Amino acid sequence: MIKKYTIAVLLSLLVPAVLFSSSGKKPRFKNSQEAELAGKLGYTAMATDAYYEICHSKGVRTDNHLRGIDKLMKKKWGMSFSKMSLKMEERSGRDIREEAHTMINHMIKKYKGCNTRGMKKWFKIFSKMHGKNLGKFHALK
Repeated sequence: MIKKYTIAVLLSLLVPAVLFSSSGKKPRFKNSQEAELAGKLGYTAMATDAYYEICHSKGVRTDNHLRGIDKLMKKKWGMSFSKMSLKMEERSGRDIREEAHTMINHMIKKYKGCNTRGMKKWFKIFSKMHGKNLGKFHALK
């Protein structure tokens, strides 16, 4: 009887480890600058989606920008940003999506709303930064 419980406990501990373990597959970055660019691109796409989710779609999650960046990164480096961030979140305990939402909520409070002149100006600058990073991505060979 005790053996059955011991086996059940060991299996219950083993199954999540197998399901959530990474395959050991790593993205094919040539140098640390590419890895940094991937992080910036993914985070700004996630924050852009958070902005549209909070301010314009009444909380409906879209992830349009993130899906596009995922496709580009998977084609270029063999792994999507979502998968990379999931591995990092497992290791560090951070929640990148939550951090992006927190940043957008902070900026909304700072500029006193979504449709204020200050918020629109900030988001325009933020979008340009994302566009520049996207240009750098497309310039990579």
